[in-house]
Amino acid sequence: MQHPQVKLLAAVMEGIKERIAADPYASRFALSGLLWRYGRLKGLGLPDRCRLFFRPFEADGQRLLLILWLGFPRKEGDRNDCYAVFSQMVSRGDLPQDWESIQRELDAG
Repeated sequence: MQHPQVKLLAAVMEGIKERIAADPYASRFALSGLLWRYGRLKGLGLPDRCRLFFRPFEADGQRLLLILWLGFPRKEGDRNDCYAVFSQMVSRGDLPQDWESIQRELDAG
C-alpha cells in the first residue's frame, strides 16, 4: 500500500465507488463550456496532479457511469494540460455522446 501507483489506484477506486457514485451530478464535479455534459473528480483523495473525467448517463431507469480518462494537469495554457487534451477529445467526437452509441459499439464487438 505504500507504492505511489497502488495509492493512486486505491484513490481512483474510492473516488468512483464512494464519491462519484453517491451523486454524479453534484456541483463539485461540474465542468462548463464545451465540457458541460462531463464531470471531473479533483481532490477528494486523488493526488493533486490527477483529474478523473467521467460521464453520467440515465438509461432504462438506471444510473450509469462511464469513466473516460485519467489526466494530469500541466500549466494553464499548455497544450498538454489535461483539460485542453480532454476538450480536444470531446471536440473530435472521440467520446460517446449517448448510451445507445455505447451499446451499439459493445454489441458490434
